[in-house]
Amino acid sequence: STTATEETTTNNTTASIQTFSLPPWLVAHICCMMLSWGFFLPIGALIAISFRDKEGFWFTLHKAVQSLGLALMIAGFVVAF
Repeated sequence: STTATEETTTNNTTASIQTFSLPPWLVAHICCMMLSWGFFLPIGALIAISFRDKEGFWFTLHKAVQSLGLALMIAGFVVAF
């Protein structure tokens, strides 16, 4: 990762801001894991909990959302290694 320091002056006050950038593989890993564990897998579990006793296509939707979460988790794992 690279770092850069930027100084800004506002109202006679100088602030130093340090910025950095992450490698692309780490950004991809973070995005895949956040979408997987933070969105798709919990939503799939909530679909199963909320609609289990109802007729309809809830199980198909549950499987699709969980499969997408699993695929993103595997992609995030592969990208990290």
